[in-house]
Amino acid sequence: HRQWDGQPISLPNGNLTLDPAEMPGLQRVAALKDTIITASGDTLLGADDKSGVALLFAVARRLLRLSPEERGATVELVFNTDEEIGLISASKLE
Repeated sequence: HRQWDGQPISLPNGNLTLDPAEMPGLQRVAALKDTIITASGDTLLGADDKSGVALLFAVARRLLRLSPEERGATVELVFNTDEEIGLISASKLE
């Protein structure tokens, strides 16, 4: 949800609504007018996945503010799947 304005988010599955009025943590996020990542509501998308993605985006945002000289190196951020079942997609990285 890009530039989320703090309105309740009804997830497409699972009969779940994320409402900042009922969730103080979401109120802080809503004040940022930033992007919020949600699942469909019928999965067990874990906090580890969301926090990992959020962390990589925060790092990327900070690095993009630096000049190439300040960064000092080329940086690649990689997202992969299936780490829980034997690092299947990670094994494809060089």
